[in-house]
Amino acid sequence: MKDIIRSIVANNVFANVVMVIILVVGTIAAFTMVRESMPEFELGLIAIEVPFPGADPEEVEEGICHRIEAAIDGLEGVKDYNTTAWEGFASVEVWAEQGYDIEKLKDSVRNAVDSISTFPARAEKPQIYEVRDEDETIHLALWGSLPERQLKEWAETVRDDLQRLPHISRVEVYGARRYEINIEVSKERLWEYGLTLDNVTEAVYRGSLNLPAGTIRTEGEEIRIRTIGRKYNGRDFAAVVIKSSPSGDIITLGDVADIRDTFTENPSYSNFNDHPCVHVAVLKAKGEDSLAQAELTREYAANKQKELPAGLNITPCFDDTEFVTGQIALLSEDAVSGLILVVLVLWLFLNTRLSFWIAMGIPVSFAGALCILWMIGETINQISLIAFIVVLGIVVDDAIVLGEAIFAHRQRGDGPLEAAVAGVSEVGAPVFAAVMTMITAFIPLAFIPGIMGQIVAVMPIVVISTMIVSTIESLFLLPTHLNHLPDPNLPEKPRPRWQQRFIAFHAAFPRGLEWFARHMYQPAVRTAIRHRYVTLCCAISVLLVTGGIVAGGFVRVIFWPPVDGNSLDAFVEFPPGTPGEVTRDAVEQTRRAFERVAERTKTESGEPLLRNIFTRVNSFQPNFGFIAVEMLHSSARGVHSQDLAAAWQKEVGAIPGAVQQSFHEDTIGMGGPPIEIWLQGKDLNALRNAANELKAKLATYDGVYQIADDFRAGRTEIQVRLKPEAHALGLTLDQVARHLYTGYYGEEAQRFQRGRDDVRVRIRYPEDERQTLAELERVRVRTPQGFDVPLMSVAEIAAAPGVSSIKGSNGLRRIAVYASADFNKANPSEIVTDLGANYLDSLCAQYGNLTWTVEGVEESNRETLAGIQRGFAIAALGIFVILATIFRSYVQPVVIMLIIPFAMVGAVLGHLAMGIPLTFLSLFGLIALAGIVVNDSIVLIECVNELIAGGTPVYDALAQAGVRRFRAIFLTSVTTFIGLGPLVWERDLQAQIVIPMGISIAAGSAFATFVTLLFTPSLLAITNDARRLAHRALHKQWPEPEDVEPARDRRRPPVGAPAPHGAPDLA
Repeated sequence: MKDIIRSIVANNVFANVVMVIILVVGTIAAFTMVRESMPEFELGLIAIEVPFPGADPEEVEEGICHRIEAAIDGLEGVKDYNTTAWEGFASVEVWAEQGYDIEKLKDSVRNAVDSISTFPARAEKPQIYEVRDEDETIHLALWGSLPERQLKEWAETVRDDLQRLPHISRVEVYGARRYEINIEVSKERLWEYGLTLDNVTEAVYRGSLNLPAGTIRTEGEEIRIRTIGRKYNGRDFAAVVIKSSPSGDIITLGDVADIRDTFTENPSYSNFNDHPCVHVAVLKAKGEDSLAQAELTREYAANKQKELPAGLNITPCFDDTEFVTGQIALLSEDAVSGLILVVLVLWLFLNTRLSFWIAMGIPVSFAGALCILWMIGETINQISLIAFIVVLGIVVDDAIVLGEAIFAHRQRGDGPLEAAVAGVSEVGAPVFAAVMTMITAFIPLAFIPGIMGQIVAVMPIVVISTMIVSTIESLFLLPTHLNHLPDPNLPEKPRPRWQQRFIAFHAAFPRGLEWFARHMYQPAVRTAIRHRYVTLCCAISVLLVTGGIVAGGFVRVIFWPPVDGNSLDAFVEFPPGTPGEVTRDAVEQTRRAFERVAERTKTESGEPLLRNIFTRVNSFQPNFGFIAVEMLHSSARGVHSQDLAAAWQKEVGAIPGAVQQSFHEDTIGMGGPPIEIWLQGKDLNALRNAANELKAKLATYDGVYQIADDFRAGRTEIQVRLKPEAHALGLTLDQVARHLYTGYYGEEAQRFQRGRDDVRVRIRYPEDERQTLAELERVRVRTPQGFDVPLMSVAEIAAAPGVSSIKGSNGLRRIAVYASADFNKANPSEIVTDLGANYLDSLCAQYGNLTWTVEGVEESNRETLAGIQRGFAIAALGIFVILATIFRSYVQPVVIMLIIPFAMVGAVLGHLAMGIPLTFLSLFGLIALAGIVVNDSIVLIECVNELIAGGTPVYDALAQAGVRRFRAIFLTSVTTFIGLGPLVWERDLQAQIVIPMGISIAAGSAFATFVTLLFTPSLLAITNDARRLAHRALHKQWPEPEDVEPARDRRRPPVGAPAPHGAPDLA
């Protein structure tokens, strides 16, 4: 083995060529890889949408939802299904089992739905599709004083232009109403001409069509016959003949109806900075580079502005890539700062050339990892950048151990080549084992279930790739570069006085470290070994106190910290049936409130806080208003977006008549409220009462706010029932219902394609005849005998409350109760756990055996943590196997694994000292910290074993091993702490999401130094006591401490003893 190592170490050209190739290809990969905000993931969701025009929610539930539920219930691969019956529309969500082929499930669902033959006659064809994760990269706002039609036309032109650009395949237009031709016929005109709405509808249908009529087959060709008469605009429809007389007189549609070729009836309010607008959103499809999309879109907008007419402007806004750009800049700055500090520390305690080549392991490892990520199709995104920050603190640990071992052999007088070979032989196997344990710890994180698992899966891939390249660099490239280390024992050449002082200053650090190890650390570790049970009790006490700190809430625990993004959203909802004008006024009130907050807020840069503000009230949901705010970048703002959201909410206050107001900042991972509980059952009234009680219960928790449920009382409805007189006249319920449906909702007489737009032709009464009960009383219905009779003479009408939607889950009706939480005061996970243990079961039993489930963010978090726990169990087994193999012992691996929880004390204390909560990313930092502890422990215990094998007494070996490995262990911890220092003390609010992870590694590694150097020897001494006690029980005599150590059987010379080429070959 030494011969192989020697041949590799002696080949300088090979090492240099490989290093340059890695750096060059890694640089190319960095500029070639796809960049995006978040990793792509599959939702595992199939959507079914069925329009049912004019139907109320109960009719939609019965006629559509229940039939779909029966069809898909029990299908293979279906995890859950949720239904919503809206007014005139049904939507069904079908969630796939983890890992099930989504295309196969979509085909199964389509076949099941297509087999339903009992849908109501007015129901349209079901639309079935997979819901994909498609983020909006950037928006273009087209705003100005132009009419709505021109805004829409320009927006469609911009959409078409953008879709022709590279990297952009999907663009959507928001804020523009659909085209619609409204044919409105008054009651008086119908009576005047003896017509009914059905007559008008039939005439429009028959008078506007293109119909193939077959072919003429001649000897030379086939000629197609078509009748052409399709109408495409209001002017053409006006000429459609409705009625003619034998004398030749005709009545056209224009004679009896008011024809408006315009938009859907309900107005749409869409404003950008208080100007009418239409938004064009660029969406990121799979494999597209979001940063390239944003750059191309901004460039397009700058050029397009020159072509726009006066009064129209185009403004890029809500750029989602700004956060990624900021994270890249943050990583680069902190990585460079950390690299400089690492090089400085290594130079202080080693020497210039050694510190340089060890530090070169960072860019080489990162470049190699980028090569691997590029080859397997991964992207640069927020999560992969976070992973590089994780590995920044540990990537040079193996290089430090190897470099320090080689340097130690040079100090003992070995030649350059012999020192490099001896160093690799001495610690190569432990270093390789340490890296394998790190990789084993991270592997399970690549298989976390659920959406969150897909999002974070790239993190272990980055860490593992970096560690693999780092190991290769440390074992094969670093020794080659250190093959030319100068002999530190040679007498110094005569130098100028300033150089001598500088050299003396430099030499003072390694000498001081060596003095500390021999005169301070060694007596301390001997004391700890001598009083090992006191040491153990102290360690356990510290561990228990730390657990109490977390359990007592002194260190808060949250899954994701609030993200300091650059945008805020607000929603305001009114009861169904509320006019759009009322919602618009509330939206404007909310907009002005944020403008006042922005005026009062002073930013660090002095720039205005508010960049853009967008408001919208949709025509199809006029009771629902939306406000989006784009703010100054967080690095220049100095105020957290969460604080601004709270100030905005306070400034708005309660809007009279609104049933819900909510204010949100950006999130990472699953969006939505942190507390979401579903109540399920068959009785809607019982569900409503239980939901009200649950909301009242949530209100008793401190820090819980924006408590609401998703049940909405619908508009008051007029219920029509036939009188017995109607049957005497030959009228049926279907005839009366159809007449009212056509007159009020509007019969869709035709639908055609005009350019890229789907245009509907709708026939009904004029708007002013559909607004009062008095007009309803004036409606007349035609009998089969041809007589028009008043509706009131054949039907009874009565007002009754309705519902706006009915939601279901897995065959039961359900209501969702949700709430937001102030993470400084409340822990959503603890609240939900408390409710589940002490309240929800009794609540459900009180209202007739309802059921409850935790959903949304908390359910996803629980699924993620459960997957991590399962993965840790597997990883722990793998680590044990690796350690048992390297040590050829069953006990020493257990010792190392028992040390890990004690090392994590430092991470918790670091969070406590910094006043920062433990988060999901803190957990990733703890995994990296565990790798550091295992790495240091392997190096220390292997040295202990070598000393015992060489004949050193056990207790002396425990103390001497710490002294011999003090510099390596000290430097791995210090470089980790120093390397992550710029991140930990980063004041940029955008960095707050990754700071907990940096604290876990930095503070934990500092504490791990004491754990490894003091507690590990004590624990090994206690293990020796246990072996002796077991021997005494079996053989009735006390053995010497050395006699029960398996390492004694190795019979090797002690580390550092004179031997060919330095230390013994462990490989």
